[in-house]
Amino acid sequence: MIIKIEDNTDQGKGILDEPVELIDQTLDDGQYRYADLGNLLALEIKPFQEEPRYFVFNNKLKEVQKIQSVKDTCVLLPDDQGIIFPTGYYLQTGEYNIFDNAIPNVKFQQKVSSPNGEDFLYVFYSPEEALYNLMSYNVITQEIKTPIICNGFTVLQDGQLCYFRTENEQTKHHVIQIWQTPFLKGDYMPSQHEDTLLYKIGNKDIVKAMAEVNSLITLLNKEDNYDGLYSDIAKFSKDILDAYYWLPEAETKQLNVPLAEINGAANAAIDEFQKVVQLKRNAAKQTKEVETKASEIFGKIKSTSFKSINDFVALLTQLRSLRGETISLNDIRYVDPTFVKTLEEEIAVQTQKISEKCVQFLLDDKDVLGFNHFSISLT
Repeated sequence: MIIKIEDNTDQGKGILDEPVELIDQTLDDGQYRYADLGNLLALEIKPFQEEPRYFVFNNKLKEVQKIQSVKDTCVLLPDDQGIIFPTGYYLQTGEYNIFDNAIPNVKFQQKVSSPNGEDFLYVFYSPEEALYNLMSYNVITQEIKTPIICNGFTVLQDGQLCYFRTENEQTKHHVIQIWQTPFLKGDYMPSQHEDTLLYKIGNKDIVKAMAEVNSLITLLNKEDNYDGLYSDIAKFSKDILDAYYWLPEAETKQLNVPLAEINGAANAAIDEFQKVVQLKRNAAKQTKEVETKASEIFGKIKSTSFKSINDFVALLTQLRSLRGETISLNDIRYVDPTFVKTLEEEIAVQTQKISEKCVQFLLDDKDVLGFNHFSISLT
């Protein structure tokens, strides 16, 4: 089983290759399901007479990750940031983390939101093992803290999380761990900041803006292999500028200034990138033309029987012209210098062979031609 990123059954680039039990099966023998999640594609692939396999494909990075726990349950993260599943998470930007906490047959039970709109607690439960998997996600840092595996838990009014684990042996005392969390009950807000702009804006809007800015920072740290990187940076920065009217205010540190600079730099990079793409296309086109011409000439050399001196002269003239075009490729940006060097060497080899054959032909036919001296330029 091969997952490819090109529409080419025979060749296409494969990004994942796994064996199947029945090697003679075809694509029609398998079963396929998918979920389109923006930059992500969740895949279920069931080879013939086998259990399904589960993958998450990232369209931006052209990468695929096998994640079997997706078969149990998979939940969208807030603001379409990505997905969360019993063993980890995968973000739209390509960041992911898989924890070594596999519990069989886990189902999603509930999501608990903090009043500040920043933190979310995802609760997964396995009836067979009587285990809970508690995963806390922060929309600003876009990370999940180490999951808590327990047999029971509760969240108190003040946000305290209490949970316990059963012991393998009987005991008189059971340890209950208590952690302070942001998951308070009700919409609690501090009253001492009511006169500030930030209070009037509201914590949820500020958290949302911070999360989007953090996503933009993540994009800024991406490599060029991230498909459409500069376009995404330009669009994302403009969306943030358009969405939050309060960015230019002094109390919000005038975030519009760096965001506008990022947007301008991204658009400039897009323009420059388009120029580079055009230059690379031109280089590829001219390289292909020379390569095609070389193949035709080399083919003629193999098939020509060389019955007259004109056959030698014609091919030597074509090789000389081809060599000039090959050398001219060095003046074109983004042409592969290794290709040019290799082709030049091959032209030199072919020229030498034909020259030697031509000399031998003239020596063999000297008496037939009826002259004592014959000269021809072979350079």
